[in-house]
Amino acid sequence: SDDHAHKSDTVNYTGFKVIRCTVETDEQLEYLRSLVKNREIKFWLPPTMVGKHVDIMVNITHMPELAEELDEHDISYEDLIEDVGKKMIKDKIRQFAASDSFFDEFRRNGEIEKFLREKHSENTKLVGLISIGTSIEHRDIMAVKIGVDHGRANKSIIYIDGGTHAREWAAVSTACYIIDRLIDDYNAGDKVVTYLLNRFDFYVVPVVNPDGYEYSHTTDRMWRKNKAILKGSECLGTDLNRNYGFHWGGEGSSRDPCEENYSGPKAFSEPESRAVSSLILDNKHRLMAYIT
Repeated sequence: SDDHAHKSDTVNYTGFKVIRCTVETDEQLEYLRSLVKNREIKFWLPPTMVGKHVDIMVNITHMPELAEELDEHDISYEDLIEDVGKKMIKDKIRQFAASDSFFDEFRRNGEIEKFLREKHSENTKLVGLISIGTSIEHRDIMAVKIGVDHGRANKSIIYIDGGTHAREWAAVSTACYIIDRLIDDYNAGDKVVTYLLNRFDFYVVPVVNPDGYEYSHTTDRMWRKNKAILKGSECLGTDLNRNYGFHWGGEGSSRDPCEENYSGPKAFSEPESRAVSSLILDNKHRLMAYIT
């Protein structure tokens, strides 16, 4: 099941640290960009422009070599996380020590789907529930429609989603929290929320990437992509946020299947990006805002 963790397969990040680099020149920026192909490091914040921080996760055993290269390029840096694996363990202990509120811990995909179904069944006039498509591994991509007379032709839509990048658990919880507050505050008679739900329909997709999200819970906490099997490559997954048609394959994406920002073999190659696109295009005449 979605809620069963395969602990023996879990990627261990003990012995990895995160450093923050300061980029002051074009030459420094180009050097850091050249590290993209280095399998010994992972960018948490990639090098994009002079004046912006760059965050790098590196195995402690490779830190002396990296530090020497950074010094050669006069790049200053500071420790951001001393040991990623130990921090994950501390966060997990803190999570298990929390109370039993839905929002006191990061929930698994199956728990989120149950949460959405309960919100719908308890508020059938206010809340609609649909699957906008299925993932690579055949999980439903669930969406809720929240609004008074939701679906009325003259109502504008505010679209919100989370979980495009699997490891960004906070975005998933935020989307669920928005759902919870809109429904509960409307039922409590909140004037602002009542106005909003009479004026707009809120379409919320908490987990755009359910396969990757589940994999980040069971196997690799830092997993970013979906779980696409890529022809001719030993690597898995496409970065769904680089798979849309607008400027597909442009700056900030990679054509290397082993990179975290791999854009896929073509635009909209992935069922998850196609599902979001279809939902947006089917309602484009009503769309007022897109928040992701």
